[in-house]
Amino acid sequence: MATIQKTAALNLLSDGTNKDSTEPQMTTTRQELGVYKVGGVVLGLASEGWTTSIKEDANGDKTISLSTEKVDGGVIVRTFERGTQTPCDIVGALTLRFDVEVEVPDYEPIQTEGAA
Repeated sequence: MATIQKTAALNLLSDGTNKDSTEPQMTTTRQELGVYKVGGVVLGLASEGWTTSIKEDANGDKTISLSTEKVDGGVIVRTFERGTQTPCDIVGALTLRFDVEVEVPDYEPIQTEGAA
């Protein structure tokens, strides 16, 4: 097996489950009101490109604010009522993008006839 680094995204739901993860080895849990852990193969939030996408209300305002913290075994995501530091659960879904490290099977290139 070889180890590679790539980016992966998931939609984190208010109950701590995830939906539509692009990397099945990522794990998610709700630890308490407004506190979630994303773990498994997660190295941290994506180092390039976008990292979070927060649901907006009908006026285009973000429904929550958030902070993240890299910890052993993953990332802690804390969510707050917009404009305050009052913890709250995710409204709808929170899309997050991470750098991950995964194992992939070793492979040997296939030679085709006529290939040099």
